[in-house]
Amino acid sequence: DGVPLPGGVVDPGASDGLRGNSDAQTVDGFVAVRYRGAPGAQGEGSWLALSASGFRSERGVPPELHVAEPRFWRYPALRRTVVALSGGTGQRATPFGVGDLEASVGVDLGRTEIDSYGDWSYGEVVERELGDDRTLTFRLLGDHTLGPQMDLRAALTLAETRHDETLSERAGSGWDSVERRYRQRLWSLGAELERRLGGAGWLSGARVSLGAVVDGADTPESGDKPPLGRLWEWGGRVGVTAAAAGGRALVHAGASRRARFPALRELYSGALGRFAPNPELRPEILAGAEAGVSSDAGALRFQAVGFYQRLSGAIVRVALPDRRLRRENRDELRSVGLELLAGWAAGPLSVSAEATLQRVRLREPRAEGSAFRRPEYQPGFFGGLDVGAALPLGARGSFAVRHVGRQWCVHPDEGRDVALDPSTRLDLELSRGWTLGGPGLERLEAAVALDNATDAAAYDQCGLPQPGRTLRVQLRLR
Repeated sequence: DGVPLPGGVVDPGASDGLRGNSDAQTVDGFVAVRYRGAPGAQGEGSWLALSASGFRSERGVPPELHVAEPRFWRYPALRRTVVALSGGTGQRATPFGVGDLEASVGVDLGRTEIDSYGDWSYGEVVERELGDDRTLTFRLLGDHTLGPQMDLRAALTLAETRHDETLSERAGSGWDSVERRYRQRLWSLGAELERRLGGAGWLSGARVSLGAVVDGADTPESGDKPPLGRLWEWGGRVGVTAAAAGGRALVHAGASRRARFPALRELYSGALGRFAPNPELRPEILAGAEAGVSSDAGALRFQAVGFYQRLSGAIVRVALPDRRLRRENRDELRSVGLELLAGWAAGPLSVSAEATLQRVRLREPRAEGSAFRRPEYQPGFFGGLDVGAALPLGARGSFAVRHVGRQWCVHPDEGRDVALDPSTRLDLELSRGWTLGGPGLERLEAAVALDNATDAAAYDQCGLPQPGRTLRVQLRLR
């Protein structure tokens, strides 16, 4: 019926302690089948796999609470079906060594219906959007040995996405409608060489990898807007890994460059007047480097990774004078930081923790004042702590604490960045499992949890708080 309204949050549409327009109903399913051939001399034989998944949903979209004119949206129907067929030869001997070839074909079909209302009462539909999506994907992968110390891997990927939309606006007692079609094609060809160096002593078993890729995209159909044209970009990566301290640790380092082309939604979607389309968006280019160490010494596991990234042409949201948003390329998004992971288990007790510390800055030479600004939703610190313990009668209890530091977002009404305060939430869970021993149904697991036990007002985005205190009961058969 809806998600609980967290403490301290005012929602004009709230009813019975639930967020306004937050109800949802979903049915989904998944099925997969796999055939394995007889193993060959090199190991696993040929194989063939088919998988399919889908869902149907009806749900509301909780209004944003930080703007004077939020979106009053509902999805009366959401449907999606994904089917993938893949197969491989398994490792086979060739005149040049040992190789493997895999291929996959996928189809992704979806339909989205959006109703837009005029006010908090959700009494009358004023705009409507119907969207049909189809994505076809083909991928071919291969790997082959080049002597005893070197491997070659390569992949070719082709994809085509089509989006047909019908936009309708109420006009008196009828509707004015317009239909548009958009289509985007993507392709990618990449290869990677890996060389085993061997070695002994404190640093041993080193491997070096070097890869390159060429990516392309175009938009042959772009509705009533200018086509993007054909785009090309290149990418690459170099990396090294090695065992250290007698195998008790693994050190690694790498540097890479890769591209991301703007999606149809970013280029052409107006989101029923919420966004101003921008068909002139350029690709984002990410260049980065990282280095780290991982250790697994008995009961203690630890990993630390330092990173630096520079995202050129970063696509960000900008507030317009008419309170709409538009996606634009900005000069650079720079980030430097450290990721830490640790885990410890002994007897009935287990503890795990994670933390990310980062400094992220958006470089905007055209902006007035400082050349650097804060990007949206990039906190300087976020992390969590999980503690679990075995309890009597075969049960297990756990608690998890999640903290997100201060963030910033673009406020459409004010045309500037506003702050999101730091938030901390606590989740509690009690679980137990039973062994059934039957064919196909081997185990029953039950859990009772209290999510956001302190009823904290934690925000994923401005004006969109996470659910408040929620009791969750879960059963799983496997």
